Amino acid sequence: MKIETLKKIVKDNTNVNIDVVSRKREYTEARGIFYKIARLKEKLSYHKISDSVNKNHATVIYSVRNFEYWMKSDKELEKLYNKTLQSYNMEKLKMESVMQLKSESVQQLKVESPELFENYIKIAEEQFELFCKKQLDYGINNISTGANMETKTGKGFALNGLWFRMNDKINRWKNLMVKKRSARNESLKDTFQDLANYSIICQLVEKGLWKE
Repeated sequence: MKIETLKKIVKDNTNVNIDVVSRKREYTEARGIFYKIARLKEKLSYHKISDSVNKNHATVIYSVRNFEYWMKSDKELEKLYNKTLQSYNMEKLKMESVMQLKSESVQQLKVESPELFENYIKIAEEQFELFCKKQLDYGINNISTGANMETKTGKGFALNGLWFRMNDKINRWKNLMVKKRSARNESLKDTFQDLANYSIICQLVEKGLWKE
């Protein structure tokens, strides 16, 4: 796992940016959590950990060696560490599941363009979360409109409807670009997300998989 990814996990769980120079308790505790996971789980060297937060490596060694004792005397710190560790484990599982993909191209891209690889997965996860939220709001009939999706006619009807929706999004995008206007209602990001999800829904419909 990239160090910056681990930093983000710590920040998301502690609400503390460990790159900020501060000796306040919440900052030293958050850095302690980061040190412990980076050392014991990621197996990073003390020097690499200390360099990532611009600290002396002796500070990192001291924190890692005493962190268990600190948690025994501070149950809130223990809870915070366990919460952060759980988030770390979940992220690690997601990354490992991607690594299990057997495609040579997937593995090659991860090696040659690790930042692009990780960011693509992040956006794909955001897309999936958005799809789930909207699907729960709209339901299956928003696309099928009651048609039999196992028939050619039903699929065609749904695909035509999706084409109109995508065409609307593309023309909005085109209009903003040609007239050099800023989006006033939904952002261009919203347009991109809708187009991406509509494209996946088209594939589900075409394969006869659009069903509850």
